[in-house]
Amino acid sequence: MHFGREVARWAALVVGLAVVGCAGGMGASEPQLAYAQQQAPQGADVYASQCADCHGKSGGGGPHAPPVMGPNGLPLHGHDGDAGPFATAQDVFSFVKAKMPLPKSHAGTLSDAQYWAVTNYILAGKGVKLPSGGATPANAASVVANAQ
Repeated sequence: MHFGREVARWAALVVGLAVVGCAGGMGASEPQLAYAQQQAPQGADVYASQCADCHGKSGGGGPHAPPVMGPNGLPLHGHDGDAGPFATAQDVFSFVKAKMPLPKSHAGTLSDAQYWAVTNYILAGKGVKLPSGGATPANAASVVANAQ
């Protein structure tokens, strides 16, 4: 009997670790989401309507979408080398504008203001400290998304 319980405990641990590992991270923490909402409220609205279905409410990713917020979001060279580099806010904006939202036929269909808003939201949700007024076309190349 004791052996069966021990096996069940180990099995639960392995399954739990697999689920966490497959999730690609948990996305933005509650404080990061609150900061992102404060910094880019319009971006939060765009994210909720255009991004969250695939990338998750907290940006932790999904079965077919990588994490974009939190500690695993927007790594310097993308996920599996598929995108990037995401060194600056300008890099993030350019990628998001060219490739999102999906399907591909919808990429580039938002306004520049919406793309800047969601760029600021996901950067803040990743933990990037934004300048006053957020990342803009004038300063985006100097807003560091990932240290190189």
